[in-house]
Amino acid sequence: MTESYGRPAPIGVLKATVLAADNLYKRELFRLPDPFVVLTVDGAQTQTTKALKRTLSPYWNETFEVRVKPTSVITAQVFDQRKFKKRGQGFLGVINVQVSQHMNVETGGEGK
Repeated sequence: MTESYGRPAPIGVLKATVLAADNLYKRELFRLPDPFVVLTVDGAQTQTTKALKRTLSPYWNETFEVRVKPTSVITAQVFDQRKFKKRGQGFLGVINVQVSQHMNVETGGEGK
């Protein structure tokens, strides 16, 4: 992919830490979820945290290195491991982060 004027889009390596979630949605009356996170960049690169047993407030503290460009979007989706294989059953939440709104890839990550 190229930016305007034929220059290639800068690509950098970002260390992304999936720290924790708080007060996840309890989908079942008598069972707590086994949450884990699927981290994707631009729908292509995928990293996964370990599943934590029976909690609504998981603490993962797992760091991943991903390649990003200024237009990249990092998506973190939270799922319940025991319900993940059933279509639409295991989803607990999502957050999308536009890289360019939080860091400048061209300057090596200096904040905005």
